Amino acid sequence: NVTCMSVTDDENPLVVAQLIGSFSGGGAQRVAYDLVCGMAGPGVRSLGIAIRGLGDGLEFDIPGTEFCTLSESGRSFASLARISFRLRNLFVQERVRVVHVHGTGSLPLAILAARLCLNRPRVCFTWHDSGEVLEHGRFRTAVLAWCVRRCDWITASSRNVAARLASNAGVTKVDVLHGGVALKPLSVSGLSQPVQIAWIASLTANKDPILLLRAIAKLRDEGFSIAAVFAGGPFAQSASYEREVLDARERLGLTQIAKFTGQVSRAEVDQLLAGSLIGVQTSRSEGLSLALLEQMMHGLAVVATDVGDTRDAILHEQTGLLYQPGDEAGLTDHLRRLLLDGAMRGRLGVAARARAMSDFSVDSTSEKALAHYQHFSVKQG
Repeated sequence: NVTCMSVTDDENPLVVAQLIGSFSGGGAQRVAYDLVCGMAGPGVRSLGIAIRGLGDGLEFDIPGTEFCTLSESGRSFASLARISFRLRNLFVQERVRVVHVHGTGSLPLAILAARLCLNRPRVCFTWHDSGEVLEHGRFRTAVLAWCVRRCDWITASSRNVAARLASNAGVTKVDVLHGGVALKPLSVSGLSQPVQIAWIASLTANKDPILLLRAIAKLRDEGFSIAAVFAGGPFAQSASYEREVLDARERLGLTQIAKFTGQVSRAEVDQLLAGSLIGVQTSRSEGLSLALLEQMMHGLAVVATDVGDTRDAILHEQTGLLYQPGDEAGLTDHLRRLLLDGAMRGRLGVAARARAMSDFSVDSTSEKALAHYQHFSVKQG
């Protein structure tokens, strides 16, 4: 049996559970983890439930939170039914009032488990990529559409994802819930040489790291003293692209200037950003990048592609600089300006940090979500 230890003395707390396959992985997993950590407070028990396992590289002994795992896997009807009944028992045992589901794979399990409870918990669902429901065959698409219609609150990770979800899956009302990032120390823009540029993303063609390599090569040829750190590894299906990127680095003569770290922990990301002055995003498409928000929170001067909801965070010439995807000249020009003008670099970094702190912190995201949880809890009562 799965047991979660209570961490509050409140007689009747609002028990909120974040449900996901595993807390280790990409943006969806990180948002779920951060909501568990950011939700804990007076009158709230914050619970994180992982179906397969908690994952690696994260801290799960966080004061005011509870994490547990069902340690289950399998796609057969019998295994899915077993997982749903275990979830149902956990909801009852822990008196869960609201369950927030992250990932389409966990949604049918949560819907079934909730409907088996006498006091049905409210089900919220965040759609991190509306494409995933449309790529698994007619039967699974129908099941997921049925589940989505039975959610009490549906959110998407960006306006673009919300629009795609409404258009392709027939959902009429989808809110946007951007992820947030934790408060970080301010990185100080000084006169260190070479100037370090930080790039953080998965190593895929959509993230377009080669664009930055070409811009760096041009600036090096102009005589600028720069270094770049590319943090993030490839997915299994994009391993061949990693070779393409490394070949481009060698062809451009950047092996001593551009460093590729592979996958990094959160602590290593913090260390990388603390030693950087400029942050770059080169994505061809994006919702709202958590890596971008981390660069802003550290006070870096940020240059980013004008895609997805990036404009919600980056106000051009105020909290950062925007350019169009694939625009090598635009990226190079923006970087040249920042390299030449330390005052501008510092001004944009301070403004970026203020913007991230006010609208894109873990606390602000958690407050928005909690307001909805409390609303549904009142309706339930």
